[in-house]
Amino acid sequence: MVDENPLFTDAERQQVTQKIYDQLVYRLTRKDHHSPYRNRRYDEYKPVRPHRHYSWEALLAYTAARYLHKDYPSFDTAEGLRIGKNALEPLYTAIINAHIPLFWMGTTAELQFYYALLQGHRYVDHPALRDYARNLSLLSDLGPGNDDNNHRFTSLWTLLAGAYLAQDQALVEIVQNKKKAGVFSTKVFDLDGFRLGQSFWPAAAYPRDSIRENVGKWNFFRTAKPNASQETELQYLCYRSAPDRSGDYLLVDTKYDHGIRETQHNFALVNATLAGVTVLRGFENTLIPFGDNLADLEQPYGSDIIASGSVGPYCWVTGFVKDFNGFDWQRTWLAKRGEYLLAADTVTAVRDLGSARLDNGFVSQSYINSMTPAGNGDFRLQLNPSGDAREYTLSTSVDALPVLKTGGRVDRIGPNILTWQQDTGALKKGDVLRLVSVVRPGAPLETRSAALSAEAAALATPRPTLWNWTADGFVLREPDATLTVTGNVGQLGDGDAAATQQAAQLLASRPAPAAMAPLASASLPVHWRQEVATYAGVSCIFDDKAAIASHKTLRVMNLADGQILWQREVSGAIGRLAWWPQAGLLLVGCWDDKLHGWDAKGEARWTFTSEMAPEMQRFPPYYQRSAAPGIRSILPHGEMLYIGSAGTLEALDRQGQLQKRVYVQFGPLEELIPIPDSHDVLARRLVSGDPVLHRVSPELTVRHHGWGHGLRDYLGSFGYNQVMHQFVLFFRNGQNELRVANVFNGVQNRLVLRDADGKALNEANFGAGKTAAAVTNSYYDRPAMLDTTMRNAAIVDLDQDGAPEIVVAIANGKLYIFDQQLKLLRTLTLPSEPRTLAVGDGEFFLGLHDGAIVRLAAQGDLQLVARLSGAVLTLDRVGGQLLAGSAKGELLALALE
Repeated sequence: MVDENPLFTDAERQQVTQKIYDQLVYRLTRKDHHSPYRNRRYDEYKPVRPHRHYSWEALLAYTAARYLHKDYPSFDTAEGLRIGKNALEPLYTAIINAHIPLFWMGTTAELQFYYALLQGHRYVDHPALRDYARNLSLLSDLGPGNDDNNHRFTSLWTLLAGAYLAQDQALVEIVQNKKKAGVFSTKVFDLDGFRLGQSFWPAAAYPRDSIRENVGKWNFFRTAKPNASQETELQYLCYRSAPDRSGDYLLVDTKYDHGIRETQHNFALVNATLAGVTVLRGFENTLIPFGDNLADLEQPYGSDIIASGSVGPYCWVTGFVKDFNGFDWQRTWLAKRGEYLLAADTVTAVRDLGSARLDNGFVSQSYINSMTPAGNGDFRLQLNPSGDAREYTLSTSVDALPVLKTGGRVDRIGPNILTWQQDTGALKKGDVLRLVSVVRPGAPLETRSAALSAEAAALATPRPTLWNWTADGFVLREPDATLTVTGNVGQLGDGDAAATQQAAQLLASRPAPAAMAPLASASLPVHWRQEVATYAGVSCIFDDKAAIASHKTLRVMNLADGQILWQREVSGAIGRLAWWPQAGLLLVGCWDDKLHGWDAKGEARWTFTSEMAPEMQRFPPYYQRSAAPGIRSILPHGEMLYIGSAGTLEALDRQGQLQKRVYVQFGPLEELIPIPDSHDVLARRLVSGDPVLHRVSPELTVRHHGWGHGLRDYLGSFGYNQVMHQFVLFFRNGQNELRVANVFNGVQNRLVLRDADGKALNEANFGAGKTAAAVTNSYYDRPAMLDTTMRNAAIVDLDQDGAPEIVVAIANGKLYIFDQQLKLLRTLTLPSEPRTLAVGDGEFFLGLHDGAIVRLAAQGDLQLVARLSGAVLTLDRVGGQLLAGSAKGELLALALE
């Protein structure tokens, strides 16, 4: 446009050309991350698995070089052309996709489409492009607007350009769906004005339609391994019963990868749509075994598809995962068109296990449904698609009450996750466990909808249906039909009245699961009780006083009787409190980046406003916003005061005057931790895909402090806020040696035991989880409400023998106790998810989400000592008192002596 438009002068053309050349050189030589020139894989012309960022940089270099080489050929332009061809041309010899989350598939295919268009008509209707387009259509559930979850970030240009290149009408139909705003859609294609990509809108339908071509059968999303002669690697497979939204759609993920932005599990049912209604959606629709109540350090990467097929109204797929946390696991998903979905599992112990747990999970999006107990052990799932309310029932043969996690991520709408946890007890190698689950339309029945005997399983679909496992398949007997499956082949027969009666009897004979036995009550005397504002989210104990923050209100109370000594209002939500004994100041950190210093009598001494370090400005605006405002950490350190905020560490004197401001690294500095036997401190960030700690000297020099590795692997992952250090606990073992208990949280959840030099000595794996934490969360002033997997960790000498134990509590209500060598001593189940923890001599206390406060001492059982009106957000042990604050603003002081 610049070359040919007469409005541009020669000087302006030269300026533009120089900028394009600068971009080329920058990408080839100076770019810090993902430089294609430094990526040695592209020095040769051969198929390699693409890295999305490297490939896009190579495409940009190629595009700039292609423009310049015509009139200004040079070594740089030749290099840009060579690297671009080496990176992109092999992608057309065999379809190769990176292992990335589903929502990035659009931008991965877009790369190939851009390069193909630069070659003129050479690649139109090319077999590889037909496969790329077909894979995109396989991933679409044809939802309206942004409700097509796997294509919510796929652009209009990608779909229409891909449709042209592949001559595939299916991508145009996806555009037409995204053009229509569904009830819950927030992003749709606006085609009223001209948009990038509309130039590819077809005048007539393209000759191919990969959606209609693949209706009624299982379709495999395959990618080629580098240097493979044929397509051999399976990543996803799907089944579609109709060419539009009205039918069923099942999408199964065969991979496991805990290093990217969505927690992916082996053989997960990512999407289940029945008769046009998305009932299940998410990677948690899977079964996860835990041998000895922990995950193995090494995980199987992928599942084998044993069989898949369809006949009549039925479709099924069977997957197998070998040596998965102590088990071989086989699952069959079966759907009857428009009616129901069931899962049948067989898990076989591959080694002797002292204990085991099976987590059978179901997930659906909270903005379109609610999950409520039915009273008989089943769950009621209510959906409102396009205003048409529908009701479904979820049931499983597991004899346990399910754990329901609602609301998802902290600062945005997320999924409802329903998990049945089955504790199996000790198992011998070769022991077999089976279970069945069903999702069906209609209200729950009086009896449960799934039951299991030694020989068979019964399911209410809602008609009594009998399931039998066979050596190479299964038999499903409904009142009016029998489905016999051997491998990929299914045969239909008549119904079996005897089997129907057997199923009905089995369902009727199964009692509802017994509620968890209540904890033994050992109530502590109430010292005093006080009602404050809406919630008490942050606390600090000093000089026989308690400072309690509730949003913008600070109250200082007398610990002896609970009387309010003074109260102050501030301009921003209070998120952090600390007492500085050397200066006699109560420090109050707020969301508006202000730090207030009050004396013990409530006199304001000074206010300091934190500022972001200039180095943070080099990040794009998106990352600056994601850095999260607010004073995130406060650490009085002798005569100096450290405060941490967005990528920034500041040092103040007693008068609140800034002494030094340093940049640490992108991400809020969530905690500042003194290092024993040193004047240095550690800075722990809230968000990190590279979970490094930073060591800060008294002179405020900052350096990386490793500790991101476990025994066998690095625990980071691609993308910010994926894995972070949640707890860093120093302690001395029975031999007085300094040790570190290093807890990681996020898509990887580990406890690593280290020596004083940071060498990993032992490690425990709690399995994959959600992302580490929301970056701009709305619970700044209620940090206990952060939706993390690893909730609490502490060091406590329970048996008072001088060798402390390590206690870890996780979101699913499991409490782990390890010895100082990281040997698992006990696993307990809490009645609700943990929120806060306080340690005393030989005991500790947990504050739970349901308001309960429980105690564990030595080898005893959990005891209920008190209950608050809401989630326990603060819990402090001070002297002979335990002080607790609830989300509903209730303060409670319990006498311990």
